[in-house]
Amino acid sequence: MDIAGFLWAKKSKDEELWLSLPLHMADSAEVATFLWDNYLSKNVKKIISSGVFLDGAAICQDVAGRVFRFLACAHDIGKASPIFQIKTNFPPGQTDEILRAGLERSGLPLKSKYDGKKQAKHAIVSHMILQRHGFDKSVAVVLGGHHGVPPTTYELGSLEAGSYDPACGFDSEVWLKVQEDLLHMALNTADLTKDEAVGLKFSKAAQVILSGLVIFTDWIASDTNLFPLLPLNKSGADSERRLDSAYRELDLPEIWPLEQNWDDLYFRRFHIENPRAVQTELVNTAQDCLKPGIFVVEAPMGEGKTEAALAAAEILAYKAGARGIYFALPSQATSNAMFERVLDWIKEFESHGERFSAHLSHGKAHLNEVYSGILESSKILIENEDTDAIIAHQWFTGRKKSLFADFTIGTIDHLLMLSLKQKHLALRHLAFSSKIVIIDECHAYDTFMESFLLLALKWLGAYGVPVIILSATLPTGRREAVVAAYLGKKVEPLGENSAYPLIIYSDNGILQKPIEISATSKKQRVFFEAINDDNILPILDKALQDGGCAGVVFNTVKRAQNFYSLALSHFGDEDVSLLHSGFLGLDRAKKEGDLLKKLGKPAPENPARPHRSITIGTQIFEQSLDLDFDVLITDLCPMDLLLQRIGRMHRHDRNRPKPLKQATCYVIGADYANIEPGSTAVYGKYPLMKSIAALPKSARLPEDIPALVAAAYSDSEPNLPQEYLEDFENAKHEWEAEIKDLKSRSKSFQISTPLNKNRKNLVNWLDISVKDDDHAGEAAVRHSKGDSIEVLVVQKRGKSLFLLPWLDEGQEIPKTRPNDKLAKKIAGCSIRLPAIFGKKWMVVKTIESLEKSMQDEGIVDGWYKSKWLKGALCLILDENRQANLCGFTLHYCKNLGLQLTREAE
Repeated sequence: MDIAGFLWAKKSKDEELWLSLPLHMADSAEVATFLWDNYLSKNVKKIISSGVFLDGAAICQDVAGRVFRFLACAHDIGKASPIFQIKTNFPPGQTDEILRAGLERSGLPLKSKYDGKKQAKHAIVSHMILQRHGFDKSVAVVLGGHHGVPPTTYELGSLEAGSYDPACGFDSEVWLKVQEDLLHMALNTADLTKDEAVGLKFSKAAQVILSGLVIFTDWIASDTNLFPLLPLNKSGADSERRLDSAYRELDLPEIWPLEQNWDDLYFRRFHIENPRAVQTELVNTAQDCLKPGIFVVEAPMGEGKTEAALAAAEILAYKAGARGIYFALPSQATSNAMFERVLDWIKEFESHGERFSAHLSHGKAHLNEVYSGILESSKILIENEDTDAIIAHQWFTGRKKSLFADFTIGTIDHLLMLSLKQKHLALRHLAFSSKIVIIDECHAYDTFMESFLLLALKWLGAYGVPVIILSATLPTGRREAVVAAYLGKKVEPLGENSAYPLIIYSDNGILQKPIEISATSKKQRVFFEAINDDNILPILDKALQDGGCAGVVFNTVKRAQNFYSLALSHFGDEDVSLLHSGFLGLDRAKKEGDLLKKLGKPAPENPARPHRSITIGTQIFEQSLDLDFDVLITDLCPMDLLLQRIGRMHRHDRNRPKPLKQATCYVIGADYANIEPGSTAVYGKYPLMKSIAALPKSARLPEDIPALVAAAYSDSEPNLPQEYLEDFENAKHEWEAEIKDLKSRSKSFQISTPLNKNRKNLVNWLDISVKDDDHAGEAAVRHSKGDSIEVLVVQKRGKSLFLLPWLDEGQEIPKTRPNDKLAKKIAGCSIRLPAIFGKKWMVVKTIESLEKSMQDEGIVDGWYKSKWLKGALCLILDENRQANLCGFTLHYCKNLGLQLTREAE
């Protein structure tokens, strides 16, 4: 055995097993070759080959694959250092002693202790070994960041100064020689000469993708179930054979077998015989593109944008070399609904025995019955049992690996986190670089989130990832911003284009002429009438005198709850229902399901539409709930969101009561002098005043949508009564100041752009990092005035804990670890506390109070052992379903949801 063969890469704590460093390096190289040949998408290979330069010229894909193999093989070369090799298990055992004795016999000098435990981490030592051998920093940093965070200038400077040379082995000829030998091993494995390798330079995009790939490769090669440890008396093994065994165990899904057969695509995938104009144009445009880029599709509700996007995604995936999609939506509820639609689409693929990995990506995915069914069976039952082609691959269900599932449907947060300084960010970039990205309801994202979205689009544009953006009501400013971000350059003003529907797209990096389309959905005139709170009940009495289904939308949960109580006493509980975000997850899911059956699209499986109903809710009616009201009453909100709410009125063709055949929207608070304070707190006074100014007496929909949105968002001053001009100017200044502050705050934890010339490598890329979990990431990319801390709600009766009485008859909950079935039900009792508890001055106090109550009940140790409950916070209600929290009283009611009052009240 040569000296390098005595170095260890991994060792067992409990058994006399190990993996030598050369063998782990060889395993990693084999994994890299396998991934390159069998798994990676064409687009990922293109990003690397076009971003790796040898003496200033881009390399071919064959050389790119060998460069990846070299990096994968060399990633742990920093473990060939004294400070790493003296590491022991805790407590130290016989394996440590045997391996140490072997090292000393080999002639490698070792001390019992070295300075530099924090500074000389093996990933950074790997970086330094390459740098000391003349490699460019853009190459070395890929190894330096293979544990998730690239090194900082300070960290590299500490080792460059020579202060920790003994720890790194840089002061010893023997250690330097073994490092050099391992480096040549990695070069030989990849069939590269050292002269070639030191001439390599990577673009910023290539550095990120290669960093993600090295992490991905290391994770596979480090899985001891796939690549087992060996007895201590054995240092080598055949890595190719080890890979063959690992491949069979890993069983990765096949690459999407795309074919250039797009005839009758809508019929074959969705059973649509006559596609709408928007659907036809988007597919035709995708087919005509040589190098497809960004597609912005603006069309009214009901035009089939979802089917259009999925059909176009197949074509774009073929052209761009993608192996799946990410479908981003604004909320968990919309993601759940889309998940089933995407599964239906996948089932229609022409299957030749392939299996595809599907993943629902949000914090409550495990509560989705369809998704959890896939997880439990590892495949879903499809009507034709010979086409069981959809799996939720177990290897992809871990938090960080899950985005690698080929068909991922989830909240927008995971896309926004492309811009967030967070550990293992390169993995997220790698996952998205293999996909077609579809962003639904782009109008639903506020200024804070938009800042993250625009930066994410810059990176997707740099990777050549095709992006489809869908919206019914997209302001011109946002349309220009998303296109310019993706293209990485300023674009000519798109103007207040009155055409609608509209497709704006780029090909080969150039913005093309917009495609104007005729809407095929039904056209209607909607009348608007401004009212106040006192008018609501009389209007409902009159409108529903012959029956009908009314929707009443408020901007705050408290207003919705107050009016529900009022309507209940006036109309009776059979006619009135309430839906908002302040219900437990299980309660809300049931309410949504019941409403969709009563008020959704006419279908044989749905019961008859009620003779009379009043559905009271909040902003959740704006987002993909297919409800159909005969008349709408709504709080004032920004114009694009108002139009979204109107999209839930007269949505489907049906026979309506005679007084309600004309669509009418009553707008509460459309009065400059009496804008409702809660609405101002949610949206800001300036956008609401602009909305009032743009509110017409009637509008033709969908034709007038662009003009209405443009009027509300243009920079021109609205025609206001003289007495409100000063108020308007003050509101404008406050709004502009808030927007400036939000943009400034959003940049605090954002990565640099791919085109930043001052940062040519990833050193310092994640110098300030957000906590490495999805909850922290989601909080960092959202600025919500309506959400705060998520809790699980249970009830204490006597000395025991129970589910709420109407959930499984109030089943008792053990204080030890509950079984998985019960733990899942507890996890379904989730709710977000009112916004006050998420304020800076309140959040720590709130969390501490919740944790103390959990500790007092003795549930933390047992519950946190459950995968469903680990890390959760619990709100424990008393026998009256109340809890005191930080000076407030919280009460949960099955019909009203969570209510908040100050204890003094």
